[in-house]
This record gives sequence, C-alpha cells and structure tokens, in this order.
Amino acid sequence: MKNLTIFLFTIFALSSCGTGSSNASKEQMTGNDKDAHGCIGSAGFTWSETYQECVRAWEVGTTLKPLDSKSTSNAYVILSQDHSKVELFLPDSRSSVMLESEDHEVFVSTKYEYHVDNHHLKIDGKLTYQ
Repeated sequence: MKNLTIFLFTIFALSSCGTGSSNASKEQMTGNDKDAHGCIGSAGFTWSETYQECVRAWEVGTTLKPLDSKSTSNAYVILSQDHSKVELFLPDSRSSVMLESEDHEVFVSTKYEYHVDNHHLKIDGKLTYQ
C-alpha cells in the first residue's frame, strides 16, 4: 500500500509539471524578435532604407573602424545606387541615419559628416570612424 501511494504521488507530481509552451517562452526564443519591418534583430538583420529590405549592415556596407581605442564597435555605411545618399548604421542606434549630398563626395547633417573618398565619419565635428 505504501508503494502504491508513493507511485500515485509521483505520477501526480510529474503530470502537474506541464509540457505546453507559454507565450513567455516564445518571446524569448532566438529569431522571434521581428521589428516593424519583419527584420530579425537577433540574427543581425536591420531595416535598410537604401535597399528597402532587411540587411546585415556588415555584409552589404562599408565597415568603419572606431578611432577611439576604448570603443570596439564598428559603424557601417551604405551608399545609394545614385550616390545621392548614404545610410549610416551606428552602434547603439536602433535605426539607421540617412545623409544626403549634392556633390556625391561629402554627406552631411546637423550631427554627422561622411567623406566618401577617405571613409571618414565625423560626429559633432570630431573624426570618430574611419
């Protein structure tokens, strides 16, 4: 009788553990973090205004290395086909930054300045990436 009681208690305990998945576990799954455009951030994808699709900036853009020895994150630049715009992908930024140019060499905004010929990126007037 004692063995039967232990057996039934064990069966009850195991059956109450549950095997179904919950919404919380789905939210934490890799690849289940699509943004508004359907880009999967955990897989390295982000929306590109230039390409109008999800891209991995390091695969399609020009890599810019940080000049500050304390920084380890690269920035990336995509030049539009008509060379009128560049799209900046910066570390710690959730979306890209678009810069325009009339001469197709220097792209500027109030905060950023990018030179196509030498791949210099200035932020707030300071050379930050190359």
